[in-house]
Amino acid sequence: MEQSFEQIAALEVCDSKKLFTRLSSEEGSDKYLSRKVAPCIFENICVCVDGVYDTYVRVSQELLKIWGTPEEELWKSAENNAMQEGIYFNSLGKTLDEIQEDYPEYKNEPVNSLSPLFILSNKSKKFGASVITLPGVLEKVAERLDDSFLCIPSSIHEWLILRDKDGEYFSQDEIRHTILEVNSSCVDEGEFLSNNLYHYDRMRKKFEIVDE
Repeated sequence: MEQSFEQIAALEVCDSKKLFTRLSSEEGSDKYLSRKVAPCIFENICVCVDGVYDTYVRVSQELLKIWGTPEEELWKSAENNAMQEGIYFNSLGKTLDEIQEDYPEYKNEPVNSLSPLFILSNKSKKFGASVITLPGVLEKVAERLDDSFLCIPSSIHEWLILRDKDGEYFSQDEIRHTILEVNSSCVDEGEFLSNNLYHYDRMRKKFEIVDE
């Protein structure tokens, strides 16, 4: 849960180990540290308050002044923390198998092990959509898939990945419709990432929005 700066009185000193980044669809104002990742997607630096991401604060210009730490140093610390946590990349079928093992109440839910979709996140699967900003991550995904791929924004926690060669399973119009439907009915407002479809081109090493 995001807290306002005024609610947190224990942030007078920067703890670099608690920094992480979060993607957002909103550029926001000059109040928060932000940088553009792709069309309609922006990245913010956050500081974890409780140690498990359940309570966090976006780093503001005001907080930056209190800490007296260079902005570039904060971005680097957040990136290093993300690299140490590690990347999660697996097929949707295997991911659902893991969920059923961890949560017995979903044990009888059907799993499509032949789904062409993959999940891209971090190991904790919290705010994991930001892993696309880490050096070499998209390149390694393309290398593992041996293909360029579509990036479907599931939430601020993860991406769904579909290889270009598997495009026969879903048309881009179908994917866009599904994104809109899921975002409007299933994704909490605070976890919304984007209504757009994105693509990573393996040869050009370019992440970009897919025009309609």
